[in-house]
Amino acid sequence: MRKRTKARALDVTRCSLQRIAGAAQSDHCKFNSSYVISRQEVDQFKNEVQHHQHIDCDKESDDKDEDVDEMLASCLTWKSSAPDHKKTATDIYETTGIFASACHHGFIIKFGEMVRSGELVKYPHAIMNTMIDAYGKDIGMGYDVGCTFSGIVHKSPLLNQKAEEARMQFCVNSFHGYAHNRLCQVQHHPLYLPGFGLEDLKTMDELSKFLLNNYMQAIGIIKKYEDEVSSLASSLNIHEEDFERWIEEEC
Repeated sequence: MRKRTKARALDVTRCSLQRIAGAAQSDHCKFNSSYVISRQEVDQFKNEVQHHQHIDCDKESDDKDEDVDEMLASCLTWKSSAPDHKKTATDIYETTGIFASACHHGFIIKFGEMVRSGELVKYPHAIMNTMIDAYGKDIGMGYDVGCTFSGIVHKSPLLNQKAEEARMQFCVNSFHGYAHNRLCQVQHHPLYLPGFGLEDLKTMDELSKFLLNNYMQAIGIIKKYEDEVSSLASSLNIHEEDFERWIEEEC
């Protein structure tokens, strides 16, 4: 009885999600920017995880491979969790989020749309590829699961050689790093890596809060002074398109 009830509930949920997905119209506008990594650029790495998972176990491996496999075995048991109601987003929305990167000054470098998926490996692969193309060698990349990601890159047919030639260095951010075992920390925590200084690599977490706070502040300013600005513009015979024209003239 319980199995039937559960199956019936899943069927009802699936039907409801399908109705929701078809209830609205999608926005086909494209945001054209040099910051954006196209879906085509991202999808060239969509099979990289399969390459990693189907490594020939009978193949002789060097000491570096053994070290990487030991590191992966110690950290791959960690899994992110999300509420069940959030796991249905991929059934409803085409774009479920963005995967972004920023420098330690807080400036966005690149970002790509996550399409009907969660946080897949192809997204950081695409980010890393564009970072190497833009900045060349000796790049430090902080990622919540930078330890396991470094092992995946090491096994990648598309990026392994490129990453080695660029001397890419992977690490976890300081906050997540302390949740990893000691072996991982001494190899991937920024506290023990030369070149990272006091950087905690939490730029993206702080940047998201900064953007939200500034967005809410901007909305508040517009709401508070909208009537005054409209009245002043009317008295001076200034139209909305004049503001755009003035900016173009200054450029």
